[in-house]
Amino acid sequence: MKLSRTILLTTLLSVISLSIKAQLSEKPNAHVIVAVDNALPPAYWNYLRLNQETIVSQLDKLVGKYCRLDTSDYVSMVTFAIGVNDASFQEFAKPTMMLNNKPLKWVRYSGFSKLFNSQSIRWEDAISKGTSRVTGDPYSMLTGAKQYTVNSVRLPRQGTIGTAANRTLLAVITDDNYNGNDAYDKEFSIYKGMGGKASHKEFAGMIKDFHDNFNFIKFDQETILYPLTDKPYRIQLYEMRPALRPSVSSVVDYPASLNLHRVRGGYSIDFTASSVDSLYRLKKFRVEVMKTDGTSISNDFYPNASGVNHVTMHINYGDIEPEHVIVTVKAWLQQIDGIYNGCLLSPFDPSSKRLSATLNLSCTDEGLVLGIPLSDILWWWFPSDIKLAAFLWEMIIILLIVAAVVILLFYYNRKTSVYDVDNAEISIAPMMISGLRKRKKTQQKIGHK
Repeated sequence: MKLSRTILLTTLLSVISLSIKAQLSEKPNAHVIVAVDNALPPAYWNYLRLNQETIVSQLDKLVGKYCRLDTSDYVSMVTFAIGVNDASFQEFAKPTMMLNNKPLKWVRYSGFSKLFNSQSIRWEDAISKGTSRVTGDPYSMLTGAKQYTVNSVRLPRQGTIGTAANRTLLAVITDDNYNGNDAYDKEFSIYKGMGGKASHKEFAGMIKDFHDNFNFIKFDQETILYPLTDKPYRIQLYEMRPALRPSVSSVVDYPASLNLHRVRGGYSIDFTASSVDSLYRLKKFRVEVMKTDGTSISNDFYPNASGVNHVTMHINYGDIEPEHVIVTVKAWLQQIDGIYNGCLLSPFDPSSKRLSATLNLSCTDEGLVLGIPLSDILWWWFPSDIKLAAFLWEMIIILLIVAAVVILLFYYNRKTSVYDVDNAEISIAPMMISGLRKRKKTQQKIGHK
């Protein structure tokens, strides 16, 4: 049982890791939000209910012209309408609920036909759930529908592992009957004239906050679904793009030198990188070092629980010219705007090229031992600090020289302070003979007495 749990946990972590790497790769992933206008005349409702396959097929074709989807992409579905008696816009746009009572938002793409033909969702709920939320006559409020639709599928501010998108597409199924000619204030005044109770301040605040952070780009082509009226039912496709395009140097805090320094066996890059702007979360940081043979060394670094990316790389000694090192840094950022929180900025997006920067660095670290460069063969200690290693060798050599001088002086001093007696000059034999003769004479005198 314990083994099976371990295998399950390992598999889950692997899937999450692959999911994160997929959205942070060179190929941009997408999030397609399908929004269905629920303030419709009966003729439109009948068409929607009876033509599921046609609508889904046309949706797939239209999106496929501008974005090729695969399993790394996401789908959400939202219905929108506001009743004249609704007190606020809180229920204006809501994700469709699936049969498991979970919202259909940020679901992995597996094909629109498969999604709507599965046992997880009813087509009727997918297209008309918004009508059950409104009180009073329904109103489209199309000038704010796209903004509220996106806001309804926003991610938590803390982020969800493996969830975010490089591109966000919005497919709106509507009659495109703008009451007010796409003027926010004019359409809202018409709504109020119908007896609408929701707040203009709430509506205008959302519109302003949204357009401070995003813009909508409408694709030229649209698909007509129901052409039998003066306002044909259609699918319109938009791409939502961030209003701001930051540069890697303006958002990410990292040392200009990348702390490139000499280490035993080559060179090292070692530093930390983190976001300095609360609007962006640093999801990945890449460092690419150009080698002398034209190839490059590339490593990706992901943040820890504190949002800090610890970057460390080793470069072999002969791979670069220390006076001319070309390094490219790239950043992937998730925009935490409180409205959507699902926009992932990639340096491979042509409109976010400034998230990549090329640096021309030099590494002049030299370890000189009495003016001679320290060889790796003698680099026995402090493998990450050549100057300290060389300094220690200098101290050792100086101490050895001092010790040798002291020893030489000691032996020299001992040699000169010892007196060497010369037997040719000094002899004690005559003195000993004279002493013995005197002693003998003294003994003889004592004997006669």
